[in-house]
Amino acid sequence: MIIICYHGVSNEKKHPIINFNGKHINLKIFNKQIRYIGTKCKPISMKQVYLNLKNKIPFEKKSVCVTFDDGFKNNFKFAIKILKKYNVPAIFYLCPDLIDKKEMFWVDKIEASIAFSKEKKIEFSFKKNYSFNISSIKKKKAAIKKFKTICKKLPDKDKDVFIKKIIYSAKVKLSQNLHNDYKILSWKEVRKITKDPLFDIGGHSKKHSIFTNMSVQEVDQDIKKTKKIIFKNTSVRVKHFSYPEGKSNKSVANLMKKNGILTCPIASGKTNNHLQNPYNLKRVMVGFNNTKFPYE
Repeated sequence: MIIICYHGVSNEKKHPIINFNGKHINLKIFNKQIRYIGTKCKPISMKQVYLNLKNKIPFEKKSVCVTFDDGFKNNFKFAIKILKKYNVPAIFYLCPDLIDKKEMFWVDKIEASIAFSKEKKIEFSFKKNYSFNISSIKKKKAAIKKFKTICKKLPDKDKDVFIKKIIYSAKVKLSQNLHNDYKILSWKEVRKITKDPLFDIGGHSKKHSIFTNMSVQEVDQDIKKTKKIIFKNTSVRVKHFSYPEGKSNKSVANLMKKNGILTCPIASGKTNNHLQNPYNLKRVMVGFNNTKFPYE
């Protein structure tokens, strides 16, 4: 059984920097892939994945579960129509603290700051001095990659301060309106998604914090609040989660179980069997960093 991880589905013209890592898959390519899953595979929901794992029932040949991380607006605009067309179930893992807000995902803040900056250099101090040349597209991409790598290792509060330093140095006024791929779902759109039995929603942390960089108490509170906010706005009791940045460890997995979460996939690997640990499910991040569709 293969679990596919998508983020966004986009029909935007190719930009030299925005989405250069392939997080938002091209609309036509997505349609082709979902058509294949719907006609040549056995598409199953995450609920069904859990039932097979719980009862140790082997998955049918070419079983595929489709998942979406983050909760981008283009999921509602493009993805659900195609999923419905081919009768392919999907689960959308949301960061509820960013829904109906003007704020962007932290990774998008970094990308947009550098992409739209007219500065030739980014310089700031945070525990040490940082200086990055961003005078070309190639150098901008390198800076974005470097900043993301640094942030993924920082405690949550430090990460937020570090990103504010980048934004200030880049001299860019951030907004989801800078590019359509940055726009996030509204609660109205989420509620419409939940009304379709083909779809489910799950949690992905409040605002995409990296759980492995947080204390046990912080992670526990984040899971609880994520569930609470989603229930308040949709009446859905979250039973499935995906780890932000696909990262987990034993204590984080135990907290998922403690909080009534039934499954939680990571963001790497390929195939799963009916004996797989439900808190360590493997996923193929199609399109991301040129990761191929598993049936190509």
